[in-house]
Amino acid sequence: MLTFASQHPDANPLTDRKQSPDNLFTVAEETTLEFSEVSDGPIAGLLSRIRTALKSEDATSITAEQFAD
Repeated sequence: MLTFASQHPDANPLTDRKQSPDNLFTVAEETTLEFSEVSDGPIAGLLSRIRTALKSEDATSITAEQFAD
């Protein structure tokens, strides 16, 4: 559709959607993403200790009666 629109600007069905007549169409291109391993630092240990402290048995054993209040 983009090829047709660029070759026939008078019959382009997308003309009314353009903000400016000089705007161009873009093309999606495939790219390769490379990820690297992240080592655990001192922050990761702190976060796990905080999670452990917050996960007490009282917090996980909430009943329907407590939600009703």
